[in-house]
Amino acid sequence: MNKSVNNSKSLFIALIVVIVVVVLGLVFALAALSGVFSSPSSNKPTTPENITINASTKDLFNGFANVCDYGAVPNDGKDDTQAFKKAVETGINVFVPSGKYQINETISLVGVQMSGNSFNNTVIESKGNRVMFELYKGADVSQLTLRYASVSGKEKLDEKVALKICSTEESQIDSYIHDIIIENVGTGIYSDFNGVVNNETFENVHINGFTAAGIYLANADRFNTNLRSIYLNDSKGAQYGITVQNGTAAVFEEIIFNNVEADEVMLLNSCTGFTVRTAMYDGVESEALLKLNNSIGTIGSIYDKASSGSVIKLCNIKKTANLTVDFIHVSNLEKNSKFMLIDADNLSAKCNVNIDSCTYDNIPKAFEELPCKKDTNLTVKITA
Repeated sequence: MNKSVNNSKSLFIALIVVIVVVVLGLVFALAALSGVFSSPSSNKPTTPENITINASTKDLFNGFANVCDYGAVPNDGKDDTQAFKKAVETGINVFVPSGKYQINETISLVGVQMSGNSFNNTVIESKGNRVMFELYKGADVSQLTLRYASVSGKEKLDEKVALKICSTEESQIDSYIHDIIIENVGTGIYSDFNGVVNNETFENVHINGFTAAGIYLANADRFNTNLRSIYLNDSKGAQYGITVQNGTAAVFEEIIFNNVEADEVMLLNSCTGFTVRTAMYDGVESEALLKLNNSIGTIGSIYDKASSGSVIKLCNIKKTANLTVDFIHVSNLEKNSKFMLIDADNLSAKCNVNIDSCTYDNIPKAFEELPCKKDTNLTVKITA
């Protein structure tokens, strides 16, 4: 009997010891974590001089570096360049809270995401002429408005660029630029390096008031480039609206031009296997709304409203090619509009254009014949 009682007392004591050890462990753990999760003593942004929390601790807490924790102050009209640089140097994703910020030097983003609160609430403005942000190694940008304080209207393609896609290596992979507004720029998005680009995506991008180009993607061999919900507005005298060079299997979906005048509104140059699902042109002036230079793919729907120029122009086709178009609708053309349904230049091989359906309304009677370029190498067939 006594032996049984002693065993029970021993088990009870052992249980108490275990409970004490667990409780003490929890106390020490909470004490250690309190330094990480404690609230700041002031609502004012922390300045670079008194930051004590390192990037790895920030990453545990929220996964991003807030530019205001590095000295940026929204809406004060002062230069926030150094604060942005310090946030980027942490090597983790960067967050830009609501407000208006000023940067006057180029910020390089290397393999990180930079996002704002929303493109209606977070504005970054530059008063200089330099590129605003350079993107390396698949850096992503979203939920921001980017703009320059002023433009002259005479900017070159590489001047006053909001986003420049760069590469220090032979390839650039998986850049994702989405939910942004770019306005009052020379060029909105610019890329011009030799190498390979894979799987870049541009989605819900609004570019307003560009003087050189909206989106200019040149030189590199591009695979699986995707442009979805791209809106280019209110630009006169630009060189390009959208141009993509050396693209393979590029997809263009819901590409909308409104009140744009450019030498080349939408130019695909040496692109193969592309798909234009939907393109809409309203009040556009150009030689051609969609120019295919040594490029063949498939086209879904094109809507031409109150624009001037050929709907599609084929240039420098060197091999026998078949272009399929699902639907074209033309409306509200002026008598002096330089309208042509299909134009062609320098076709050295047979090119067959098959249009499933073409409709029109409110256009001059002369255009109802849907004129096409007379070229021995061009055949256009409209099914309905």
